[in-house]
Order: sequence, then structure tokens, then C-alpha cells
Amino acid sequence: MKQENISRILQGVVLAVLGVLVAIYGAGTVVDTYFAVASVIVGSILTLLAFLLIAKKQPVSFGLLLLGVTLVAFAVGLFTHYVSVAVLIEFMVLVVMALGISCVLYGVYAIAKKAVPFGCVFIGFGAVCITLSALYIAIPDFRKAFWIAAGILMAAFGVAVVVFALVDGTKKKK
Repeated sequence: MKQENISRILQGVVLAVLGVLVAIYGAGTVVDTYFAVASVIVGSILTLLAFLLIAKKQPVSFGLLLLGVTLVAFAVGLFTHYVSVAVLIEFMVLVVMALGISCVLYGVYAIAKKAVPFGCVFIGFGAVCITLSALYIAIPDFRKAFWIAAGILMAAFGVAVVVFALVDGTKKKK
């Protein structure tokens, strides 16, 4: 099996697992856990590298040591729910709302400039962005349903990536 196919299969499996986790636990918890695990791994490697430099009697970069220990401390904070990366989701909801409003305004401008189909597409896309973000902000039950749907879609896409990586579309049927 080619390296590229193995990479696609691993990406698909990770995406499918993340999708299932998002559908079950919601994006906030999954994002926090994902960053916590990544921070532990990278922080531990950087800290170990600093100690290996000491063992080889080479100069140690304070920045390397600080970054490694900081990442491990950040991971502990995420695992204990002292801090959360999930707040970025709330910012993204506001960015999607701003995108929607901007698209609607730009669509009106495009229609005024006689680019009616172009303007209508912008207005339609903007209306969808505004509606989804407003529902996400206003209705707590919508948030739960949204993340369940998003998780299912992520998992389905991950499975599709794995299937397409395993099925070679270039082979000709006899």
C-alpha cells in the first residue's frame, strides 16, 4: 500500500473518531481534550529534548525548556477544566454571523451594480450564516443538535475518506 493511501486512511479514521466524539460530547469537550493530548505529547518531547541536551553536555535553550513545560502545564489546565479552548467556538459563531451580515450587504451592493445572480448568491449564503449563528446563540437545544449533526457529518466524511483510499478508482474493470 502506498504511503499516500496509508496517510489518507489514518486521516479518515481520525476524522471519523473525532466526528463520533463531537456527536456524543459536543465540540468544546473534544477540542479541549484534543489540544490537551497534543500539548502533553509536544511538551513532553520538548522537555525531554532539553534534558537530553543537558545529558550530552550541550547548551540548553531556555526557550525550549520553557515552551515544553508550558505546554505540559497548559495540558494539565485543559484536563482539569481550569482553562478551555472551547471559548474559541463562541468567537467563531460571532465571526460566522459577521460573515453573514457582510455577505448580505455585499450582495445588496452587487445587485445595485447590476450583478443580480452574483448578489443573490451572496445574500443567500449570508442569510444561511446569519440564521445558523443566531439559532446557535439563542437556542441552547440547537447547539446540541448542531454538534450532533456536525459530528455525524464529520464521521461520515472520515469513513468516505477511508473507503476511497481503500478502493482504487484507477483500476479498469475487465
